[in-house]
Amino acid sequence: MTMQIANPFSGLDQAVQENVPLAKFTWYKIGGPARWFVQPRSVEELREASIRCLENGIPVYVLAWGPTCWSATRASPTAPSSASTPTTGDE
Repeated sequence: MTMQIANPFSGLDQAVQENVPLAKFTWYKIGGPARWFVQPRSVEELREASIRCLENGIPVYVLAWGPTCWSATRASPTAPSSASTPTTGDE
């Protein structure tokens, strides 16, 4: 039996969001929701989020910008991480 943790990222509210659609972060605008989405604003936030992922068995996927970026189409207990803001296509 697996115990579900309500929020392993408590205290990192500015850097971590729940159930974020990944389509706006991918080249082809496809991708389902990430259970946890980490956008650290500092090395310290990245370190803390990484430690919490390890402690809670949460897989980490780093999203890169460009056409080789892809994501799953269903929700999974993962924590994709992005270090920059997505473009809207209006630039």
